[in-house]
Amino acid sequence: MPAAHPHAPTVTVGRASRRLGGVVRAAFAVAVLAVLVLGPAAPASAHAQLTASDPTDGAVLDVAPAQVTLRFSEGVTVQPDGVRVLDRDATRVDGGVAEAQGSVVVAPVDQPLPPGGYVVAWRVVSADGHPVHGAFSFSVGTRTEVSDDVVANAFAGSADGRDELLGAILRAVAYVAILASAGAVWMGAALRRDDEPTPVGRVVTGLSAVGLLAVVLQVPVQASLATGQGLGAIGQEGVLGIALADGVGWSIAISGIGLIALLVTAGLPFRSNVRLLALAGAALAPLGLVVTGHTRTMSPAVVGYLADAAHVAAGAVWIGGLGALLAVVRRRRADDDVAGAARALATFSGWAGAVVAVVVAAGLALTWLEVGSLRALTSTTYGRYLMAKVAVALAVVAGAAWNRFRLVPAIVADADADADAEADEEDEDAALDAARRWRVLQRVVRLEVVGLVVVLGLTAQLANTTPARTSVVPGVQSASAPLGSGTLEVLVDPARPGRNDVHAYLLDSKGRPDDRFDSAEMELAVPAEDVGPLVRTPVRAGPGHFILVGTDLELAGDWTLTVIVKPDRFTEQRATVGFRVG
Repeated sequence: MPAAHPHAPTVTVGRASRRLGGVVRAAFAVAVLAVLVLGPAAPASAHAQLTASDPTDGAVLDVAPAQVTLRFSEGVTVQPDGVRVLDRDATRVDGGVAEAQGSVVVAPVDQPLPPGGYVVAWRVVSADGHPVHGAFSFSVGTRTEVSDDVVANAFAGSADGRDELLGAILRAVAYVAILASAGAVWMGAALRRDDEPTPVGRVVTGLSAVGLLAVVLQVPVQASLATGQGLGAIGQEGVLGIALADGVGWSIAISGIGLIALLVTAGLPFRSNVRLLALAGAALAPLGLVVTGHTRTMSPAVVGYLADAAHVAAGAVWIGGLGALLAVVRRRRADDDVAGAARALATFSGWAGAVVAVVVAAGLALTWLEVGSLRALTSTTYGRYLMAKVAVALAVVAGAAWNRFRLVPAIVADADADADAEADEEDEDAALDAARRWRVLQRVVRLEVVGLVVVLGLTAQLANTTPARTSVVPGVQSASAPLGSGTLEVLVDPARPGRNDVHAYLLDSKGRPDDRFDSAEMELAVPAEDVGPLVRTPVRAGPGHFILVGTDLELAGDWTLTVIVKPDRFTEQRATVGFRVG
């Protein structure tokens, strides 16, 4: 072991010792702060989106429906009580036996429904494991308004704002704790010498326990959001299955087993089977973050899972590795092993280059799958969070590059010179410069840790935000315009390039279907591309309802639809609406 210089930076070592616990506490504080600030910005970030319903929102029906049908953008699960139909007095008129078949949910209603206004409130769990909810209204006979209180109290036990914020906090804490503990074990094992303590120390044990608790506590929150019946809903029959559906159960099991493995090996001699179990747990825990969420709906799925797994693993090595590096450097410098601390720093610096390359490659693949276009990146909530995440990550990379290419070589050179020099030949000014470089290095590494925690907070928020590629897909488009003394209402489904169904509803001055028309004509055009008008003849589907089935709308962009009807032989009425295909 090299001799200590009388001017060796023992003050810096003391400061590092006192601040290590502060770094961990600050990391969690930043994670919680990030969620508190960002979480309310998108309180109901849907993943499965309601693309169509029968009845449609705001429809006025002559005949009461026998059932309510909901169609979503992806497969969903629903509890029998997950679709509620209420009249204007908040009395339920549904059968309480909703069923899901893929992306379609059907809920029967009582017969016959008397004339009046009705609200449909629904709650489902999307294929990526996120609860989604919403409501719409329809009328039978004449248009009848329903109080907003009926909608608000449709699921009387719900506390969505609280549960969404609590879920966001738990996800952020779980992300930080899992990745930091796993990465600390991996990198701690790589940097550790045989005579040094186990990397599964008190900090890793604490992080593992906090991560396990955060993972488990997400289950009752998931159940509450899925049912709208509060945190106690987890005890009801069938609710646990819904809360653990769509990969959530697998995610909890995989991460939980990995974290338990770390807790079991805490403080034990890091060799033989203990070492294997700790490393296996550290490898397993982050993989639980991959098997649920957006990855389940990516296409191609193989690319999505591989990219997400690589992204998570690299992130764990980065953030946990920085913590392990700080611990190793502090310990070796406290033992006057400056050369050993420098070697650990050089080893981690080599790993960091590979980690950054993996993060960039995997991040680009995930961005391509989840965003897909510049418009989606710049115009969606998901895109804005992603740009913020990238900006913070770039700042962290800049700090890491400064360390790698400026400070690390200088510190390693200082350590080599110190090891080769005799004590009475050492230059005091050089020793002071070396101490200053160590202080700067440790300061930059701490800032990197804080920056990476902010990145993880943003990642947790992204996990609960509709992917940008999905957000920019319009789904069902609706538009309306005056037509004579009444109104024209138009629905275009799915409003994507290709075959679409176009529904035209003709309503009289009282909002009822206008049954005077036996036929209609439609003209479609894209003015910006000088396309059209394309004349089409729709099919009469009922009083005041005409459908153009499977018509080709191949061009993405702004379309116009003109509906032409004749209330009598000598009069022609027309109305034009605009809609977007994209």
